Amino acid sequence: MTLSSLLRTVRRPALAPLWALLLGLLVVVPFLGSPGLWEPQEMKVADDALARADQAKGTTPPVKKPPPNAGCPKEARGDDGPRTLTPRLAAWGASTFGSAEGDMRLPVAAMGVLCLLAIFGLGSRLAGPRAGLIAAAIGASFPLLVLQSRQLTSDIGTAAGASLLVYGLVAASRPAKWPWAIPDLLLSAIAVALGGLLAFWGGGAFLGLLPALAAVGMAASGVVALGALARLVGQVPLHLLARTEWGRPWTIGRVRPYRDAAGLRGHDAATAVVALLARLAVAVVLIVLFVQIYDVHNPVPNSRQILGKSIVPRDCWSQALGGLWRFDDDLRSTYDSMFEHAGFGMFPWGALAPVALLGLSLGLVGDDRRYAGRITLAWAALAWLTGTIFERKVGFAIYAGFPACAVAIAIWLDSVLARRAAIEAAGPDAGADAARALRMESRLAGMWALLGMIVLGKDLQGFPEKLTSLLVGADQIKVTLAAATKSLPLIVAICNGGALAAGLWLWRPRWQRDAATPPRVGRAQALWLLLRRRGVEVAIVLAALTGVFWAQVWQRGLSKRLSSKHIFAVYRDLRHSGDVLGVMGDMGNAPRYYADGDYETIKGRDGLIAFLDRPERAFAMVPGSELCAVHRAFAGKPYYVLDDSNARFLLMSNKVDGAVDKNPLSKAILRSEPEGIKTRFSATFDDRIELIGYSMPKAVENRSKFTMTLFFKVLKPVPGAWKIFVHFDGKGLRFQGDHAPIRERCATSYWQEGDYIVDTFEVEAGDITFEPGNYQARIGFFTGSAPNWKNMKVTQAPAGAKDDADRVLIGTIALQ
Repeated sequence: MTLSSLLRTVRRPALAPLWALLLGLLVVVPFLGSPGLWEPQEMKVADDALARADQAKGTTPPVKKPPPNAGCPKEARGDDGPRTLTPRLAAWGASTFGSAEGDMRLPVAAMGVLCLLAIFGLGSRLAGPRAGLIAAAIGASFPLLVLQSRQLTSDIGTAAGASLLVYGLVAASRPAKWPWAIPDLLLSAIAVALGGLLAFWGGGAFLGLLPALAAVGMAASGVVALGALARLVGQVPLHLLARTEWGRPWTIGRVRPYRDAAGLRGHDAATAVVALLARLAVAVVLIVLFVQIYDVHNPVPNSRQILGKSIVPRDCWSQALGGLWRFDDDLRSTYDSMFEHAGFGMFPWGALAPVALLGLSLGLVGDDRRYAGRITLAWAALAWLTGTIFERKVGFAIYAGFPACAVAIAIWLDSVLARRAAIEAAGPDAGADAARALRMESRLAGMWALLGMIVLGKDLQGFPEKLTSLLVGADQIKVTLAAATKSLPLIVAICNGGALAAGLWLWRPRWQRDAATPPRVGRAQALWLLLRRRGVEVAIVLAALTGVFWAQVWQRGLSKRLSSKHIFAVYRDLRHSGDVLGVMGDMGNAPRYYADGDYETIKGRDGLIAFLDRPERAFAMVPGSELCAVHRAFAGKPYYVLDDSNARFLLMSNKVDGAVDKNPLSKAILRSEPEGIKTRFSATFDDRIELIGYSMPKAVENRSKFTMTLFFKVLKPVPGAWKIFVHFDGKGLRFQGDHAPIRERCATSYWQEGDYIVDTFEVEAGDITFEPGNYQARIGFFTGSAPNWKNMKVTQAPAGAKDDADRVLIGTIALQ
C-alpha cells in the first residue's frame, strides 16, 4: 500500500468516529492514576466515594437519611439525586475496580471521552465529518474538558449529558436516508434519553437540562404554525424517509433539502417539530423548578409581586435543582465571574469563540451554517446565564457550555477550509474577489485569536490560581510555582495562536502560491510555506497536543505540589525496617492512601521535638507553615528537611542518610553575619529591618531569569507578615521580582532581633516589549492587595535613594 492510498483510507468519512474515539482515549486516559489526589478538595470526594463503596458492599452501615416528609429539608434526602453523578461514578469505580486514584477516576474519564464523542457527533451532524474531527480536537484542548475528565472535583457529566441531548435532538431533526433512517432515529432517541439522564444527574434541571433544551428550542428559524404542523404530520415522515438527499449519519451536514407541498423544506419541518418539543420540555422544566423553589404569598414587603401576590423563595432543598435556592444573592459572585471562568477554562482556543459564534449565527460564513450558529450561540449564552444565576443563588458552578464553543469554532474553521477549496476550484478569474474577501476576514480573525490567546496566557502567567482553582472556584488553590512553570500557559498560547494566525494570515490561493514559490527552498522557508498552506491544519494538530499537555504535563506536574502522593513516595523510598513515621497536623486521609504502613500522630511542636529525638530513624510529615516556628523551637538541635515538593507539608527526619537536606532556613536565618555579600548597602525600614547588602548581576539578557539575593539584619521584632517588592524601572516600563521572603517558609512576624536574613529569589527579566538599556532597581516591604497596597516606611537611606513611595534605590542592571 502506497502512502497516498493509506492517506485516502485514513480520510474516509466512515472512519471519522474512530479517530475521534482514539483522540479522546489518548488525551484523557493515559497515566490516569499517576497524579495524586489534590488536597483537600479532590481527596474529600475520594473519601466520600470510598464510603459509598463500603456501604454498597455492606462493610459499613448505611448513613441514615432524613424522613421523606421532613417538611422543609435543608439538604438532599439521598445520595442519588441531581448533581451527584461524579461521586456516584467514583464510588462505582472504587467498588468495581479498586480504591486507587485511577480506579475512581476511570468512570469519570469515560464520561469525558463520551463528551468528546458527542462534540464530534454534533459537529458532524451540523457541518460534516471534518468539522466533527476539528471540534473534537478543539474540545480536547480545553482545560475544562481534560481536567474534569481526570479529576474527581468534576462536573463533566453535565457537559457530556447536555452534548448528548443536543446531539440527539439535532439528529432527530435531520434523520438519515433510508435504510439508515430507522437506526439513526433509534440512536437519536438513545442519545436524548441518556443525555437527559446524565445532564440531570450531573447538573440538575437548571444547569443540565435547561440550557441544552432551550438552545434547540430557540435555534429554529421560526416554528411553523400549528395548522402547518398538522398538515406535516402525514407528509413529513414519508418525505424524510424517501425523498431526502441526505447520506449516512456521519456525513450529514452537506444536504440538498427538498420542498414539500406546503412550501416547507424537509429539514426545516423536522427542525420545527423538534424545536416545538424542546420548547414544551423547557416549559415543563421551568414550571417544576418554580414550584419547588418559590412560594406564592399575600404581599410581602421588598419581594417580587405578580398580580398582587408575592413570589418568595422557599429556602428549601429542591430535588429538581439539586440545591438550596437562597433568599439573598451571593454578592461575591459577579456577573462577569462566569465569563472569566469560561475564558480560562477554554484557554487558549476559547479566544476564537466570539468570532465563530457571531460569524455563524449572523450568517457571515453562509446561510447553510446559520442554524449551527444559533444552536451553539444560544447554548453557550444560556450556559453562562444559568451558571451565573446558580452561583449567586445556590453555590459554585462549572461552566458547562464549552462543547458549544468547540463546535462553533470547528464549524467556522471548516467553513474557512471549504471556502478556500471552492475558491481554488473556481480559478483566478472567478475566485479572485472571493479570495480577497476571505483573506480580509481571516486576517482579522487571526489577529483577534492571537492577541486574545496571548492576553489570556499573560493573565495565567501572573495568576496561575485561575487555572489551578478552575474546578473548585474562589481561587482556593493558590500555590507558588517556578517561573518556568508559570510561563507554560503563555508558551501554549504563542504556539497555538501563532500557528492559527499564520495559517489565516498567510494563505494565498494556489495560483498565487505557485507563482511565488521558488524551485528550491531552505528549512526556514519550507516552514514558512507549510504555515502558509497548512497553517490552520497545523494549529488544529497543536490543539490536540495541547490536550495532552494539560493531562500529562500540567496536571501531573502540579500534583507534586498539591498532592501528598509524591512526598509519601519519597518517604517509602528512604525508609528501612524499624523506621517510624509521624504526622503533625491534619493531612486528612492522605496517610491512608499513601503511607503504606502505620504512623503516629504528633501533637504540637514539643511532640515533634520528642519524636525526632528518638535514637532510631524517624520521619515526620510537618505543615510547611510551621517550619519557622519549628526552627525556633529546635533552638539549634539537628533536624533535616528531606522533601519540600508539597505545597502544604514537609518531610522531616532526624537523620539525613541517603538524602539531601533541603531545609531553606538552615542557610537563610543565621545568628552571625553571612558571607557572600557582594555589594554593601545600608537602609532601614521602620527602624526594624536593615538592608545590609545585596548580590545582583550587572547585566542580564532580556527574557532571561537571574538570581538575586538580599541580606537583612533584624533590629526589632516585626509585627505582621510583609512581602518584599523589587522593581526594575526604565524606558517607561517595569519588570519586577515581588515575592514572599525565604520562599514563603518564614514570615517576617517570626523574625527575631539579631537575626540575619539571606533572601534568595529569581527574577524574570522583561519580555518582548522591553528595550535594551539600564533599569533602576528599587526595593521595599509591602502588605495588602490591589489596590490597597501599603509600603513599610523607610526611616534611613543614602541621600537620594528614597522616593515618595518608600522605595529604596539600590543600583542599576543592564538589560541586553
